[in-house]
Amino acid sequence: MHNFAPGAFAVLIPSSVGLQIGAGDAFYPLSDKEKAIAQWAYENGQIAGHGTDNLPAGRGYYIPLKSHRMIFGIMAFAFDKPEKTLIPENKEIFETMASLGALALERL
Repeated sequence: MHNFAPGAFAVLIPSSVGLQIGAGDAFYPLSDKEKAIAQWAYENGQIAGHGTDNLPAGRGYYIPLKSHRMIFGIMAFAFDKPEKTLIPENKEIFETMASLGALALERL
């Protein structure tokens, strides 16, 4: 059984003014700092944020929705207790979710 702590989730999609919440929790804590970390993840196609080597000072955990051809957006997680939730097994699940989401979007 996986131990997912409460928190917020959003799918961030590109817009003319940068990444915006396209789906998920409208109250996702997308401060300027978090938006910058998510934008970096989007532009570089790499996971970033809390529990990563890329911009780890953020609260959120940002995974690109990336297919072979493009990056559609970012899956954003902000857990109340990230140290308990962002364990390797759960990170693998989140990455798989992002990969499957990107594959589905690619087929649209």
